[in-house]
Amino acid sequence: MMTTHQISPARISSSPVNMRSSAKLDSSESTSSFYVASSVVESALQNYDDGDKEKALRMLTTALKTQRLTLGDSDLCVAHTLGNIGSVYISLGWLEDAEQVLQDCLNIKSKIRADPTNELPKGCDHVNMYDTLSNLGSVYFLQGDYYNAMCLYQDCLQEITAGENAGTASDIANTLYNIGHVHCVLNEYEDALIAMNESLQLTQSKFGHEDVRAAETWEKIGAIHLAQSNFDDALSAFVEALRITKLTLGSGHVDCAPALYHVGLVYERRHEARLAMETYRAALDIFQRNGIQNESVEKIRQRIMRLKV
Repeated sequence: MMTTHQISPARISSSPVNMRSSAKLDSSESTSSFYVASSVVESALQNYDDGDKEKALRMLTTALKTQRLTLGDSDLCVAHTLGNIGSVYISLGWLEDAEQVLQDCLNIKSKIRADPTNELPKGCDHVNMYDTLSNLGSVYFLQGDYYNAMCLYQDCLQEITAGENAGTASDIANTLYNIGHVHCVLNEYEDALIAMNESLQLTQSKFGHEDVRAAETWEKIGAIHLAQSNFDDALSAFVEALRITKLTLGSGHVDCAPALYHVGLVYERRHEARLAMETYRAALDIFQRNGIQNESVEKIRQRIMRLKV
């Protein structure tokens, strides 16, 4: 499988925390068992990894045409290529196009799975629905359709916990994280906290307590507490996220700046202006030393100015 990348949709409260997504290209069955255009697909995966998304899309589109001419429209090989195209569309922000091809991919996979007489390609022992369900859920989330996003993430969880082919602890943790994120956007904070804590436990058990994925989940947990004005719990979570980030990436890494900003938010909400100012300035200093100039930097400057008034 290609490494998961992350997309950055809605934020809760004032805390910019990214959502996890399995918006990834599926290379698991683009092997020698998929003879039709397999080399083109593999080259597309490499181009995607290298950051050339548009070239990857062109190559995948070419592969899809060849596969459809050779295999028809309902082959599993075609479904995988549609799923890969949908992943690239997500990364490019082309959400309507992504929704269409991912739905086509899901329909093909569902039909293949429903018919036991269908023969799967050599080396493929099951039809993987997880990536497609998760990516389609991410599309709906980014479109603001939280009901359908939640339904698909719940289907993901069902697929990898109750299906014939159990998912990895990482897949389950990511899915719980996404479910929690939808609950956050809907202001369903208690449900969000349950999902995030379960995601955190799985992440810690799989990767350790000081993995960057654990830091990301701690930040989301902190944001949930902050939205509920549970300042002590929020501060504890943000400080833990900052500690892990410093330990794993270094105290001057750019990812420490958002963590510091979150800590500053808690201090500001608790009316501890001096501590908030110090923390905001530390975050701003890291951004500046890393040559970053974006909305987050401007937001920190505005908060510093507000505290000065």
